[in-house]
Amino acid sequence: MNRYDAFAHEKVAVDAVTSLTAATYAPAGGIAARRAIITCETDAVRCCWDGSTPAADVGHLFPVSAKINEVLVLEGLNNIRNFKAIKVTLAAVLRATYER
Repeated sequence: MNRYDAFAHEKVAVDAVTSLTAATYAPAGGIAARRAIITCETDAVRCCWDGSTPAADVGHLFPVSAKINEVLVLEGLNNIRNFKAIKVTLAAVLRATYER
């Protein structure tokens, strides 16, 4: 079983196609993240982490649920680096915690 330690977090506003912040998950002179824990607030987004660009009908739907907090776990720096999201209807907010 892998053990991870959280070292940074960020709030990401999603309207047009948006990525996570490289300076946050891979700080200069520091060790880059190996995992990102992401939650979605305010409205749903579509997201990809394979290098594709999400659109209205492209990517995984990451909903907002009043009953359950949906969580996306990205393993590996390349998946974190390639993550992109776009709003479904209204601007949304993602919260990401980075671990290494």
